[in-house]
Amino acid sequence: MDQEVPATAGQEAGATCSCMARQRRSVASFRVASEPVLAYLEGMEVHFPPDVETRLQQVAVASGKDAEQLVKETVARMLENQARFIAGVQRGIEQADRGEFGEHKDVLNRIDRLFHS
Repeated sequence: MDQEVPATAGQEAGATCSCMARQRRSVASFRVASEPVLAYLEGMEVHFPPDVETRLQQVAVASGKDAEQLVKETVARMLENQARFIAGVQRGIEQADRGEFGEHKDVLNRIDRLFHS
């Protein structure tokens, strides 16, 4: 079983090494790649429990999309939201580090505006 692995310090790109894989009692050879190889970028498979898969199909049909498209869009949106959240937290930490704090009543007013706008 040949697998590419990233070159490590002291190894030249294109060098080959072999190692004993105790799993399955076989020898696996590894070809050292000049660039990191990220196998998960080649494709991903996700398995859902039957009830989730059924609900996913229902939502996909209702929105006029196929399930794969719906999952891709949903995950992309979730990742964008997470990045935005992390950036907001980081901004808050930076503000606190600079001593920029809000008054308790101002924070409550802002939260109230967010929920009622």
